[in-house]
Parts: sequence; C-alpha cells; structure tokens
Amino acid sequence: MYFIIFGSVEVIIANKRIGNLTSGAFFGEVALLGQTPRTATIKAISNVMAYQLDGADFDAIVDDFDDMAVKIRLVYDERMNRNKKEKDELGLGEIERTVLADDI
Repeated sequence: MYFIIFGSVEVIIANKRIGNLTSGAFFGEVALLGQTPRTATIKAISNVMAYQLDGADFDAIVDDFDDMAVKIRLVYDERMNRNKKEKDELGLGEIERTVLADDI
C-alpha cells in the first residue's frame, strides 16, 4: 500500500483513466484487503513521493487504529464498486490486472 506524500497520480483501469489521486491519498489497499492481484495501474503525472506500507505494517496499523481501519475499508468498498461499474460499462468479463505504482 502507498500513501502519497506529495504529487499526483492517475488511476487507470482497462486503459481508461478513471481519476487522479493527490497528496494525502492512498492506493494499493485493494491488494492488501482483498488479498487479490492489483486491479488498477497507477501512473505518476508529476513528481511524486510516496510512503510504502508493507502487509505486516498494514495489519499492525489496522489492528491498533480502528478509525484508520474503517476509513481504509470504506475507500476499499468504494473503489471495488467503481471497478465493477467500469468493468460493466466496458463490457469486460474481467479487468486485466496490472501492476500498481510501477511509474512511481
């Protein structure tokens, strides 16, 4: 999971830009919470500094900070619903899974 310290990235699903994330946002929670391959490509659109949180640290934080766990779960649910909507609109049986944060 990554937290954007500064800069901007775009979120791409099935070769379609669906939005941007900026300072203070995070991504990569889908892979950690869903224990699935990543569902989007994240591409830097400016200089970006991001903090990487590995699975063990992520687990420790959500165990210790209920409010953080709730916020991350809400974002996860929202993003999974949006991914499904994008997939349905594009008529894809399954979105090609790509690697997150290769460009950061």
